[in-house]
Amino acid sequence: MKKERIPVALISGGSGYVGAAIAQELIRRGFLPILLSRNPIAFDGAETRSCDIGDERMLETIVKDIASTHGHIDACIHTAVAATTRTSLVDTPSEAFDNEFSVSVRGAYLLAKHALLHMPKDSAFIGITTVSIDKEKPDSRIGAYLPAKQALRTLLRVLATEL
Repeated sequence: MKKERIPVALISGGSGYVGAAIAQELIRRGFLPILLSRNPIAFDGAETRSCDIGDERMLETIVKDIASTHGHIDACIHTAVAATTRTSLVDTPSEAFDNEFSVSVRGAYLLAKHALLHMPKDSAFIGITTVSIDKEKPDSRIGAYLPAKQALRTLLRVLATEL
């Protein structure tokens, strides 16, 4: 008897609110979510992996292991965000600025770079950009969050064009 193929969805930021909500819905739809998080949590119906998505070697190793174990990755959803610094952009410490871009933009890039190698043509790579920007008066008290999300949007557009 042939074993039923269960679709696999890789979710960065899996221990966060958005990642966990997406995982719950994917479980309901018959997927096996694999949650990547710096601080993984137990999640019934999902696998969890401790991962810093800004660390290319770590991420590459984990993605290869997932692909080897499951034979495929059907969806990859980037929901990871860094802790937001509640300051103006110019008052944001350089380390916080770098961390915001490392998680939001570099993390999405590395996730795409390594996961897409193991994804069939009809699969999906999704980046979550959960921000509404008032172009007249953007909120200036959330550090590098808005610039990083705009960079992520552009990265996703380029990926969509290339793929």
